[in-house]
Amino acid sequence: MPENHLQKSEIEQVFLTHNLSLMAQRFQMKQAEAAVLQAKLWPNPKISIGEVNLWKNSSSEELPALMGNYGRYQQVEMELEQTIELAGKKKNGYSCNSLKRRMRNFSLRNYSAT
Repeated sequence: MPENHLQKSEIEQVFLTHNLSLMAQRFQMKQAEAAVLQAKLWPNPKISIGEVNLWKNSSSEELPALMGNYGRYQQVEMELEQTIELAGKKKNGYSCNSLKRRMRNFSLRNYSAT
């Protein structure tokens, strides 16, 4: 019956790759990195469409066409909203998330070293 002997480095490698707590720490580190990237970006704009009238009725007025004949009698209401952060919110959010990322990185290194 052959015996399987593992070297100390192989045992450490298996432990590091299959340790659930360490995997969770790595996942949290990736979440922190994503939060830093997201803090640099503008918030997504919001688009809403309402009061859609796609047919001609007796009370509708003729308008200039949008494309070809489309839009001459149809009515569509569209709204676009973009949040603009003022007073250093964007910079402070980036700094806060960057600090959280460094703390997660330190925690991961500290956990890996023990």
